[in-house]
Amino acid sequence: TAFATLPLLFALVGCSSEGAGLYEVSGEVTFQDRPLDNGSIQFHPHDPSQCNFGGAVISNGKYSVAKLRGLKPGTYKITISAGDAQAPEKPVDAPGEARPVAKERIPADWNVNSTRTIEVTAGKNQFDFHIR
Repeated sequence: TAFATLPLLFALVGCSSEGAGLYEVSGEVTFQDRPLDNGSIQFHPHDPSQCNFGGAVISNGKYSVAKLRGLKPGTYKITISAGDAQAPEKPVDAPGEARPVAKERIPADWNVNSTRTIEVTAGKNQFDFHIR
């Protein structure tokens, strides 16, 4: 799977002014019993009418979405991705010069097939994920 979701991390979207009614979300991610060295986590609102999508970079097993760009209370589907630059995949055929893409290290049931959810509430929202 291509590591195509990374650009979305920097486009955190909220329907109201920054910080208003939003809550910080943070936590830790381990992969094979060690902190995930690098990757991304995304929060997709369960309610399609809610436009508050969020995401963060995972670095040394930790991620954080600051209140200013946080999430509104509600249920979110979680997706986690981490490419392996040492194991490139053949890119999907597209016009132009093809570049190798990093092979996805995280099992599909944590990203493209994820059914995992969290519930963001008013107050502290820390969610830790342990991927085998």
